[in-house]
Amino acid sequence: MGGLLATEILFEKPALFDKYIIISPSLWWDNGSLLTRDAEILKADFHSPLQVYIGVGKEGLTPGEIPHVSEVDANLLAEKIKNTKSKTVSVYFDYLPQEDHATVSHQAVFNAFRILYPAKSN
Repeated sequence: MGGLLATEILFEKPALFDKYIIISPSLWWDNGSLLTRDAEILKADFHSPLQVYIGVGKEGLTPGEIPHVSEVDANLLAEKIKNTKSKTVSVYFDYLPQEDHATVSHQAVFNAFRILYPAKSN
């Protein structure tokens, strides 16, 4: 549930961090309510620099009253953030079809660090 928690913090208290790594978020929780929130980072007056990495594997159907597909929900989250009116928020969506919920973490964390903390050239 770490990806869900990271998404909740991003939407509710975005200034706590300037980079977010969200892996395999369980966005199905509470019938997908996070995907319907109007977060501060989506508004034109949000000026803090913010980078968000979202990584998900091929995870399929999730539990809940309303059927959700994890990789679709993660993509919807990325699209929601991409459509922000803020000029300081960027999002990177990483679909890893060779991984699933149990195996996606290692590769996604590696990819996130490469994207969010690129090597500095001398």
